[in-house]
Amino acid sequence: LAATFMLEYYYLVPKWLYVDGMANNNILYNIHSIIRVLFLSWFIISVRQYQFPAILKIVVGAYLVFIIVDFLFLESPFYLGTTLFAGESITLLILCFSYFFSSIRDESETNWLKHPSFLTCAGVALYEVLTFFVFLFFYPLSDADHSFFTVTMRIYSIAFLLFCILLALTFYQVKRQSKNPGLANH
Repeated sequence: LAATFMLEYYYLVPKWLYVDGMANNNILYNIHSIIRVLFLSWFIISVRQYQFPAILKIVVGAYLVFIIVDFLFLESPFYLGTTLFAGESITLLILCFSYFFSSIRDESETNWLKHPSFLTCAGVALYEVLTFFVFLFFYPLSDADHSFFTVTMRIYSIAFLLFCILLALTFYQVKRQSKNPGLANH
């Protein structure tokens, strides 16, 4: 919402957020990426019992260190952080795969394909796998071949749509299970 506000009402944006004479809302996308990783990490770590939960917390800690190094030495927070998004993908994929491996080792009779946390992790993993290379090569693609860049942005849009559909299915399953608690494990 804030990024869209900055785009539409650029004349109200403080001058310190201007880059090259234009209002720049990329810093908000970078902040959104960091917050997304922190909330999804918290969710994935807290939703299951893991054999080595400290390793997952170390991965999140390494991501936080990576953010500091990235913005101090590699990228400006006022530009879309391509390495930041690549770091987001790697961090969330490690956490999602840990969730999947833990679910595989679980000997309960839970139907994981209908379980809300599984749907959430599947959506996150699918989104991150599809968008990893899009963000990693964002600027080189846009500079080299605009038509190929347009195709990759369509891939990003489709990945985001699939992520949102899986999140909607998650909310549907939570609502359905809250009405009928016996469905939680089937």
